[in-house]
Amino acid sequence: MEPTTPAGLLSIALAAALTASMPTEPQSADEPEPRTAVRAAIGPEGRAGQDQQRSAAIDAPARGAVAEPLRPLRHFVGINRAALVRIDLAGAAEIEAERGADSAAASALASGEGDGLETGAPRQARAPALALSIQEHDGHERARIAGLDPGEIDLAAAWPELWALERAVWLQLIVDDVAVGAPLVVQPLRNRPVVRTAEAIRPDGRTPYTRIVGWGDEAIDPPSAEVDRLKEAWKPGEPIVNAGVRLSVDRDVVLETSAGTIVVALRPDEAPNTAWNFRMLAEGGFYDETIFHRIVPVDRAGRPFVIQGGDPTGSGDGGPGWDLPIERSRIPHEFGVISMARADDPDSAGSQFFFALSREGTARLDGQYCAFGHAVEGAETIVAIAESEIADPLSGRPVDAPRILAATLRPAPPRTPGTGRPDAPVELPAPPPPQPAGDSR
Repeated sequence: MEPTTPAGLLSIALAAALTASMPTEPQSADEPEPRTAVRAAIGPEGRAGQDQQRSAAIDAPARGAVAEPLRPLRHFVGINRAALVRIDLAGAAEIEAERGADSAAASALASGEGDGLETGAPRQARAPALALSIQEHDGHERARIAGLDPGEIDLAAAWPELWALERAVWLQLIVDDVAVGAPLVVQPLRNRPVVRTAEAIRPDGRTPYTRIVGWGDEAIDPPSAEVDRLKEAWKPGEPIVNAGVRLSVDRDVVLETSAGTIVVALRPDEAPNTAWNFRMLAEGGFYDETIFHRIVPVDRAGRPFVIQGGDPTGSGDGGPGWDLPIERSRIPHEFGVISMARADDPDSAGSQFFFALSREGTARLDGQYCAFGHAVEGAETIVAIAESEIADPLSGRPVDAPRILAATLRPAPPRTPGTGRPDAPVELPAPPPPQPAGDSR
């Protein structure tokens, strides 16, 4: 027999604990089914039971998909209230089985028929060690909550620093030192600093535009006499207040286009409301059958610039029916970064987005446009869209506009403490090597 892999041992331990963690009462056959199915235990009557039932429709996976091993019982939690999340070992076992774990051995161990290793002697099942890892984007572990059991956990009680968060973090389930399932995004509900603006002139020397020059009391430009003059006119803004947190299962956005697939990893730590807006529009079908209406392969200086989409009218003037307040994102614009398009007013973004095509061409957009994620798959697709034939170079209108066939969500990968996501932002593909010259003799 082949040796049991670590994934197999983890699945065995998870399956052995299912008897204690799975619901014992059947669900009602006539219970209304949410838009997407989820494996959820229906708890006792009262407030806790209502929260458990609500969790069945919160961040539910697609029909037929594996249940989330970690999920919130509600999206929004007010300050100093219980922030309940639920650990579901059934979902964790299913995920490990999908990774190739020995599900037959796990079933045998859970049923008490053997140890799953064909040694001929049953042994006592061991409950898996459960922990929650609180991580920043780069995988830095801010805290770990260990010694947990399956079921509900009050994150606020276990980690009081929750209410002092200034930016989003990720909450990752750790089972026997292995990151399992999609993490939760924990976003503090904070008002933004005042956006400071001033009129400036574009590089053409003629066109005025509104430039962001600061946030709150902080200028974004280096100290100078001009900066000091601007700051003297700034009125004090409202104090920054933490009102609670938003909890959601982390999702990637998959754009199926006529040129191929692009997968976007969102950055709620830098632009939480912008990332949420894009995620909700994608999930709701807003971007389906829309086009990349503006393609600017190079700017006036010959530097790769942007491809732009997200307008259901295809004209460049449409949107979702609301304006999105700009957020102070510090993500540098470079190839594969996704950012919000807007009009001159910094708070005029809605649904239109663009992918940057190079650092040299889009560095000037830093601090002026809100980047909220980056592609982790689809570099070739971005390049293919940028290479579309252009009908009108002035507007960037393509002859045959590439289309977004569908925009969907998929669970983000587990985040390993110290490492973060297992993937990385895409890089500009290397140009193909030159073909050898033919024999001219």
